[in-house]
Amino acid sequence: MNFMGMNVLHRTVTKEDLASSFFTKLKQKHISAKEAAENMHLAQSTLSMWKEKKDIPDQQLVNAAKYLQDGDFSTQVSNYLFGWPTLIEDKNLNIDPLSLWVHLLIVEKEKSSISYDLEEILVHSNFNISDRSTIISSIRMLQNEAAIENRLSTLLIDNYNITDNELHPVASKFDKYH
Repeated sequence: MNFMGMNVLHRTVTKEDLASSFFTKLKQKHISAKEAAENMHLAQSTLSMWKEKKDIPDQQLVNAAKYLQDGDFSTQVSNYLFGWPTLIEDKNLNIDPLSLWVHLLIVEKEKSSISYDLEEILVHSNFNISDRSTIISSIRMLQNEAAIENRLSTLLIDNYNITDNELHPVASKFDKYH
């Protein structure tokens, strides 16, 4: 889907995107590759290879995200691992409230037409192979929506410094008596 002239909402994160983002985050946090390698229990040459090949092995992505403790990078990693599209930040976009509402209206319209077709397929037991494209479109729509909601929640958490304790407070069983 085009949004403000850019194809950002359906963009799937690549290994190159993840490697670039990882090293950008290290630079932003003033962390040397040597320091990162030591803290991640890796050889410095491993990080050099990641940078040179623009590729972080899948089995190291979670380790890298855990080390960085950066919501944006963690979102990109989880979306990559689950195969979900993600919103890659584009500095050229000017997302104001009006453009966001227009985008959401378009998405809702697409959802309603796909939802109706999907419902028709699900309530009838005579599945046709031609119904497969509707199911695939529905899955893409659901994944896109999940990616958008995930990105929005990550942005809110980062922008307002919301902590995990605030999101998931430990409630006492005695709280209901207060």
